[in-house]
Amino acid sequence: MKVGLDDFVVCEICRKQVKKKNLRKHLRKIHSQSNETTVSAKPESRPKAEMTALERRTLRRQETFARINQGDYDNEKSLMNFIRNAKNCGEQKILKAAQQRLRKKFPSMYRRYVGPLTLRDPLGSKKCYCAIPASLDSIAHDIMNLTVPTEALQCDLCWDLDISSAWGFYGQWGAKKIDTQTWTYLCGLRGDTKYATA
Repeated sequence: MKVGLDDFVVCEICRKQVKKKNLRKHLRKIHSQSNETTVSAKPESRPKAEMTALERRTLRRQETFARINQGDYDNEKSLMNFIRNAKNCGEQKILKAAQQRLRKKFPSMYRRYVGPLTLRDPLGSKKCYCAIPASLDSIAHDIMNLTVPTEALQCDLCWDLDISSAWGFYGQWGAKKIDTQTWTYLCGLRGDTKYATA
């Protein structure tokens, strides 16, 4: 690999990292030498055996973050494993990187497990899924537990884009998590909430 002028090299006298273009000036001013001494072209790095556990973990985390952003793990299983493990370990940087790669490569999986691809205007309501975006997985849990907010039952966008989509993925002809009786009850609840006159 060719060494550029902006690459760092190690001064053999003081073991300090200096830019290649500034090496002669460094030798002349700091060490009072006019001729160059031999210089290694690679920056000095400590062997992994000398690193502490925290430094090794930080280095491994940075490498993983870079590899995710470069697309080395661009398949559904790897990205979902990264998301699950990052949530369990509290690694927010890796979590965000994996979620963004999932959003770019597999938008339907992103919508299903992370959240909506685009945010909607809540139209005045503060408790529907337009104002509080949720993944289809969490909406399906709300449907199964019958804890769907009444504002979401009244909002047509929430019903069309969120609740009905969750029924499509997790309903009777999808993953079979939501049973038909629960869905029928929820549809009746929506009818009573939206169209009932008091």
